[in-house]
Amino acid sequence: MTDTNSYRYKISVPLSERNIFQDSGLQEIKSFVKRNNLSFTNFTEGSKYICKLTILKNKLTFTSTIPSGDEHNSFYDWVKCFIFAANLAIPGIINTYEKIPLYINGKIVFLYPAYENELSECLYEGNANASQRLLSLLDIKCVWNWIIRQRGVCDGNVSDTNVSRSVVAYTNLFPTSNEYFYPGYFIWSILGLEALYAKGNGNILNQIKEKLNVVLQLTDKETKMVSSLYDMRSRFFHGDFNLASQLFTEHWNKTLIDIEYETLEKMRFGIRLFIASLQFCAKNNLTELNFQYQQTP
Repeated sequence: MTDTNSYRYKISVPLSERNIFQDSGLQEIKSFVKRNNLSFTNFTEGSKYICKLTILKNKLTFTSTIPSGDEHNSFYDWVKCFIFAANLAIPGIINTYEKIPLYINGKIVFLYPAYENELSECLYEGNANASQRLLSLLDIKCVWNWIIRQRGVCDGNVSDTNVSRSVVAYTNLFPTSNEYFYPGYFIWSILGLEALYAKGNGNILNQIKEKLNVVLQLTDKETKMVSSLYDMRSRFFHGDFNLASQLFTEHWNKTLIDIEYETLEKMRFGIRLFIASLQFCAKNNLTELNFQYQQTP
């Protein structure tokens, strides 16, 4: 029986079969849910509470009993934090296309906006082999424990290391539906990559290429694509990138469609590099990514 002074919170979100690893991804999250509950912090009282996870018909449900009826935003933020972690462990596993209802004691008290997590599309669409070469299927519990340790993610503080800055950039890959904007994914991914791999202002491109190659063992073709990606980044940020209006897109001519497709492919590649880099940090439980240069004889 529920205490009359407590409140039962519930949020459900859909699992996506369009995740990078498809059935294996679904099995991984189902296995995690069978073995684990989550521990959330009640910022109002400074205490912790348990969040129970269940999956029914490919819907993941979070339920918890909390002393305060005013913790709905905090509860939802913790749910989002888990969604960030799950989507890093299994890119594209959780997506929402409709508003997310929050139930308290069985009644809907708030509708949170849907967000368009296009990770499955921009990572998987058109280049499944490239995505699976760079990306891994990770243990959700390890990623969850790693991500909540990063300062500035879910502690009300400001990020303070190159890894935590990069993770905060990653959380911006989950816009609400009315903010859906492919270049937004690209911008945050580039910011995240530079947070991880660039130090100072000297020769940023070479720093990124060399360090990416250490972490991800890029092919020669991928290394050349990094140069092309960074050229697009420079032109984009400095206003030298030709843009098409988002009006009347059904009337775009073939040349514009080809340019748009090439641009999207470069953006998708940048996002893949970013997610793969964060996966490397999570697998190695890093709070800071450091590199040492050694002179060869």
